[in-house]
Amino acid sequence: MDTRISKIKSLKTKMVSRKENNEVVLIPVVNDVADMKEIFILNEVAAHIWENIDNYNTYDDIINDVANNFNVDKSQAGSDITEFLNEFEN
Repeated sequence: MDTRISKIKSLKTKMVSRKENNEVVLIPVVNDVADMKEIFILNEVAAHIWENIDNYNTYDDIINDVANNFNVDKSQAGSDITEFLNEFEN
């Protein structure tokens, strides 16, 4: 499994999320308290990835899913996915 995917799966348990229209707002939780200094706002594609992260094992799984669900070519999907995954590297 891609280490970035594993990291996001583990982060998912440390964040609360709220869906608003086509966006998802993520708020980290530290010691049972929301850390309002670092909030993530996910667009529709990023929200889809976040909501479905448990279904992916590889980068290609995400590319195929995004390309199919959002009618974009795999190259564009790959670029967008890399940007999304890199947001969680720090």
